[in-house]
Amino acid sequence: MEKEIRIEVDKKSNSVIAIDEGTIIGHCAYSLSEEGNYVITQTKVDASYTGQGIAKRLVLALVEESKKENRKIVPVCSYAKRLLLDKEEYKDVVIPE
Repeated sequence: MEKEIRIEVDKKSNSVIAIDEGTIIGHCAYSLSEEGNYVITQTKVDASYTGQGIAKRLVLALVEESKKENRKIVPVCSYAKRLLLDKEEYKDVVIPE
C-alpha cells in the first residue's frame, strides 16, 4: 500500500507543508503583502521525493486557501511562476509580481 503524503496549510509558519509519516518533506513558504495577498517566496521538496508532484500539490493547496479567503496570489518563486502564470485556470487568483 502506498503511503499518504499529507498537505497542510500552517498559518503559524506562513507555509504549506508536506508531511510523510510525521516528517516534513517539503514546504511552500509565503508572506502576506500589504494588500493581504499571498506572496509565494519559496517552494522546496526533499530531493528523495522529487518527481512525485508534491511541489505542485503544495502550491495548489495555497491556491485553494486563497480562494476560500478571497485573497490573490503573487508568485515570486520560480516554481510557482512556472506553474501559475499565464494559465487560464488560475487567472482569477494570480497576479504577476
